[in-house]
This record gives sequence, structure tokens and C-alpha cells, in this order.
Amino acid sequence: GKVQVDESFVRTPRKHNVGRIVRNRTYTLVINFVLDLKYCVREVLGLWDPTQRVLVATRIPDRSADTMTPLIKYWCLPGIEIVNDAWLGYNNLQREGFRHVVVVHK
Repeated sequence: GKVQVDESFVRTPRKHNVGRIVRNRTYTLVINFVLDLKYCVREVLGLWDPTQRVLVATRIPDRSADTMTPLIKYWCLPGIEIVNDAWLGYNNLQREGFRHVVVVHK
């Protein structure tokens, strides 16, 4: 299989507790930590499985390899293809037993 992994810095202010909420979505969202819906400033790691249409999103304290590698190893089986950007925190995934494909965004 194939999993797409990406990290992001999320800052989402919601005035008066309103904002766009997607209804009738066709994927499953698994959240490891509940994000504060009023005001959220967090580093987030997301893993998307396009075959099963499952998204896993979790808060992380930083975007280092020491933080992200154990989480990727927890949710992904060894030997699976991981597609992500050229962030330095993903450089050791091939040594951990994953097939690592890098997409350069330019």
C-alpha cells in the first residue's frame, strides 16, 4: 500500500465559534488528540491512506525526526510506501524499513 505523510503548523482562529465544517465527508478521520476548536496553534502530523480513505491527524511538539518517526512506525506497517515532501525529519524512513518516495514542491 501507500500512505501520504505531511506535517504542518496549524493556526485556526474561529470567531464566535463559526467556520467551515465539512459535512457528509467520504473519509474517516481519526484524531489522536482533540484540537481546541476555539483557537488552535499546533504542529500537526497527518497520515492519509488513499486506499482505505483514512486520515490520522495528531498534535506533535515539534517537526523533528525523533518525534515523527515513532508515530509513523506506530501507524504504518514496515515495507509500506510513504510519500511526503523533502523535509529533513523524513530522511531516516528508509532505514526504518519503509519505501520512501519524496515529492519536491517547487
